[in-house]
Parts: sequence; C-alpha cells; structure tokens
Amino acid sequence: MSSHGGHSGTGSGFSNVVPVELETANALSWMLGERVTREDDRATLVARWEHDASPRHVAVYEVTAETAVLRHRSPAGRERYVGTTKTEANQACADLDASAEWHRAGK
Repeated sequence: MSSHGGHSGTGSGFSNVVPVELETANALSWMLGERVTREDDRATLVARWEHDASPRHVAVYEVTAETAVLRHRSPAGRERYVGTTKTEANQACADLDASAEWHRAGK
C-alpha cells in the first residue's frame, strides 16, 4: 500500500494517541485514507471504538486480505490514517478492547 509520503513503524505517531503498537504502520495522506476507507467498495469496517473521556474515535477497516487501515478522529475532528498489516490490525483491535479508556461503539 502506498503511503504517499508517510513513514514506517512507530514513527507514524499513531501509537502516541491510541494505545496500540504498530510496527509496520505507514502514515497515509488524508486524501488517500478517505479514498481507501470511504470511496473504495473494497474496504470493510471491522469495528469502531470511542474514547471514554474525550470525543475521539478509532475505526479499523479491512482493505485487502493482508492489509488494513486505521483511522483516528481527534476531538477537533481531524482524521489521521495509517495503513498496516491485517495481523497488526487484529492486534490493535484486541489492544483497544483491552483498554480501560476505549469502548467499542454500539456496545
């Protein structure tokens, strides 16, 4: 998956705002993240989490059999996207489920 100027690993900054570790994360531009998760019929929403103490959320999308995209929306409404492997996305889902500060939306 092309990162369009993103960075790999923990340098994506995603782990600074969400309690997950992504070793193979690639920061995506907002335009690419929007296109992949909202305009491309191949992306499937896996789950969405909301933060208990602030109006932010995280959504995980399956994009291909091997790749996924995570989206973080800040309290100000800014969205940040990262691409990663499906294996790491599954671990991120488990980490968010285990977090005391995040809960799955709709539960």
